[in-house]
Amino acid sequence: MEIRHLRSFATAVRLGRVPWAAEALETTPSLVTSHIQALETELGVFLFFREGGVVRLTTEGEKLLPFAEGIVALAEQAG
Repeated sequence: MEIRHLRSFATAVRLGRVPWAAEALETTPSLVTSHIQALETELGVFLFFREGGVVRLTTEGEKLLPFAEGIVALAEQAG
């Protein structure tokens, strides 16, 4: 599990759309999507319901979110 994958996941949740997360992270929507898919593959669960471009968390995504946000915050504090 990579911090950049967790950052993409948490940002997409916070902003509600992958393209908006990509813009905030200064990357492409396809890269944000690939990060999220890598997390889903590694964990063996779906993290989002994708409906018309809007992301909505699954139960598993809801469980992961506080951990992802905490890890990302710690990484940012560490520099």
